[in-house]
Amino acid sequence: MTVALLLRALRWTALILVGLVAWVAVAFVGTVHDWWRPPIAPRGDTAAFAAAARVMAAERLRGNLAMVVIHRGQAVAEHYASVDAEERIGPDTVFQIASMSKWV
Repeated sequence: MTVALLLRALRWTALILVGLVAWVAVAFVGTVHDWWRPPIAPRGDTAAFAAAARVMAAERLRGNLAMVVIHRGQAVAEHYASVDAEERIGPDTVFQIASMSKWV
């Protein structure tokens, strides 16, 4: 390979890398600042958030749900639901698997 080909490959590699870094930066900032999704409730209004989350859960429920809204270390709202009317879901219900990352 000649030096010219190596320089050309290096330029393309650098261009692609810069493009990828720029895209990751835009995606990260957009995600952190909610560019693509409007909030379901005003920031800091935990009661409105809990109410909106209950409505969303009722519209989209496809299984059992146990939801607790925690604000400043205190549980401020709880909601339990099941698609099966005979199955009671509550604070002591044990699920096979839980989505533990949702607290983030």
